[in-house]
Amino acid sequence: MDECTLIRKGDLQIEYYKEEGKKGALEFIVHWVNDCTYTLTPTEKTLLHYRYLPKSAMLTIEILEVKENSYVQKSTTSCSKFELIKEVFKVKKTS
Repeated sequence: MDECTLIRKGDLQIEYYKEEGKKGALEFIVHWVNDCTYTLTPTEKTLLHYRYLPKSAMLTIEILEVKENSYVQKSTTSCSKFELIKEVFKVKKTS
C-alpha cells in the first residue's frame, strides 16, 4: 500500500488507502482484547464491496512498542499466514 490513513471513531475504524493510483476505504469493527491487542473485523459494507474477503476475516493487531508520536505494531490475519510489523504514526486532524 502506498499510503493509508486510519480514522477511529469509537469502535469503528475506517482505513483510507491509495495503492498503485487506486483509492479505496475499508471499514472495521474494533474490539480491544487488552491494553496492547485489538482485533479488526470487516463491516458488512466492506465485505460487500471487497468480495474476496472471507466472511470470517479478522485482523489481530498487537502493539509492540509505544513512542512519542508513533507505535510499532504486528498485524496478523485469521485467513492467511500474513504477518506485518510496521510503525504507525499519530497525526492530529486539523479543521
